[in-house]
Amino acid sequence: MKFIINTKQKRIFLLEVVSLIILPIILVVGIFYVVLNPEYKKIEENNSTRETHLISILDAIDKYINGDEGAYDFLSEVEFCGEGWSEIGKDSNQVDLYSVLVPNYLTEPLSDPSFGDKIGYDICRSYDVERFQLRAPYAESKTIIVGQRFEYPLLDE
Repeated sequence: MKFIINTKQKRIFLLEVVSLIILPIILVVGIFYVVLNPEYKKIEENNSTRETHLISILDAIDKYINGDEGAYDFLSEVEFCGEGWSEIGKDSNQVDLYSVLVPNYLTEPLSDPSFGDKIGYDICRSYDVERFQLRAPYAESKTIIVGQRFEYPLLDE
């Protein structure tokens, strides 16, 4: 009795089994984990809230600069972006944005959703005082930074 071995017949290797069966299963499980994971949803919801807060604060600063004569005294306390960030808050080493912006430009003080009594946002300004950046350094998945260039009258006018 002779056995004929066909050498042209394709053999299935372990790598092909892994790539055709196991990887798609891992991919599907990963997608369901991201979509159905309540912790991931909460992180994304918090990040969305943070970004909305930072944009609202920048809009309030823009309205304040364009509508108030004392704006430049207040903004001089903000660090330059190349030198660091100023933390927003009421302590002596923080920039007290909300004492100026609430209630005329913001309805209430906005704070990071992860903190109860701490604001959790930072601000810096460019050297030409035409651009401000705000960041949420305590975001769980990434640091959120929002910037805006302002159009307002020159200081000597």
